[in-house]
Amino acid sequence: MKPIHQKAIKRKLSFLLICLIFFSVFQVSIFSTTSPEETLREKLETELSKDAKVVITVKRITEGTNCILQGSVTNVSSTPLQNLTINGMAFKDRQESGFRYSVVDIFEEQKVTVAILNPKEVQKFEMVIPGINWDGLNLHGVIFVQVEQGATKEILQAAYVD
Repeated sequence: MKPIHQKAIKRKLSFLLICLIFFSVFQVSIFSTTSPEETLREKLETELSKDAKVVITVKRITEGTNCILQGSVTNVSSTPLQNLTINGMAFKDRQESGFRYSVVDIFEEQKVTVAILNPKEVQKFEMVIPGINWDGLNLHGVIFVQVEQGATKEILQAAYVD
């Protein structure tokens, strides 16, 4: 995996952040004086200003008709993290205005659960996605770590997969 500058990562993850908070933005009351665009911008700025609790590394390998995503999640916070899920999705850039991106697969069957991840602890993962022609379909992807407990199911971190 080639190194990517932090600003480039933030730009690539902007799409993911928009998707992840899209529904919460449009749940704003119809009586609100704040526009959906302003609400979305505020939520994005809030998320981007948070310190990371985990660091994700991931690499993609193609073996025959299988796509294999291998990586690790490291707890860089000072507290244990509980009830985590490592999951991901593949999406296609349709090069169209409007709904430019289309999610083609969510890796629900391959998700990895982590009961507890102590500070500085590393959790390795491998996701085998059968029958997906990543290069042929010109797919992009994202792996993310999510807290499974609570109503919000907060995304702690995400990593772009080329």
